[in-house]
Amino acid sequence: GLYDLTLRALVEGLLGALPYKDRALAKLLAEVPVVTSHTLTLVENLCHGNLEAVAACKDKENTGEASTLGLATMWDLILQRPPLRPHCLGVVLRCTVSTDEGLRGKAIRLVANKLFPQAALAERIQE
Repeated sequence: GLYDLTLRALVEGLLGALPYKDRALAKLLAEVPVVTSHTLTLVENLCHGNLEAVAACKDKENTGEASTLGLATMWDLILQRPPLRPHCLGVVLRCTVSTDEGLRGKAIRLVANKLFPQAALAERIQE
């Protein structure tokens, strides 16, 4: 619908205009009424450094910073959007077994240092 198209345009505009270190994407997704499945897919592609699938990304070579942005955004969604928590946590946990060593290390550190200490998440992570 129109909302999904508008949100997609905003997200892609941010990704095309700002450096990956900018936290505007996470701030936007914390404030919008609904995070659509298409937007979640974009963030998941960032996590995996699959920048060809995120057409708006201007820096297609810097997959390390893109995956950091994707994981940080997933962390924010896990904390701030309880209905999205199972999906986003699943994405992060899948990243912990990635064949990409850099992504795997970042995801493991995120789970061990930020997510596991959260009592509400520890049980789900252990499953």
